[in-house]
Amino acid sequence: MKKRLSELLNILLGVGIIFLSMKQFGNKKTSAKGNSDKMAVYYRLMDKWMKLKEENMPISDYMEQHGFQTIAIYGLSDLGKHLEKELEKSQITVQYAIDRAGVYLTIDLDVYSPESELPPVDAVIVTPVLEYNVICNNLQKKVSCPVLSLSEIINEMVEGM
Repeated sequence: MKKRLSELLNILLGVGIIFLSMKQFGNKKTSAKGNSDKMAVYYRLMDKWMKLKEENMPISDYMEQHGFQTIAIYGLSDLGKHLEKELEKSQITVQYAIDRAGVYLTIDLDVYSPESELPPVDAVIVTPVLEYNVICNNLQKKVSCPVLSLSEIINEMVEGM
């Protein structure tokens, strides 16, 4: 049973990576090398996240251990949507999202642009992990809570396994 679940998760991960690759390679503004590097980073992150799921270690455990009850998610691409979906099954409340697309996104969550005044939360989780430093610097001027990278959270959880 565990092996079948693992195989299914690996298949889903592979399909997700292929989808992301097709989506990213359609963008003519970035080079193939840059896309390849980006895809490798996101592949490794998704692989670690899947390992956590296989071990029944949800990201909400990390949030609870650090005293975060309400969060905001920065970035509603695939990683942000997966994070929101995982956390909706937990005691952690996703108060809102922050995304450059702002009001143009159609999800069941308040979405603010990065330039908006942001309501208080316990933490903001940044899902565009390759842009974390720039995003973090900008957000720290606007919020008084920790600004965390999804990548750092997952890496810390994997190290603690």
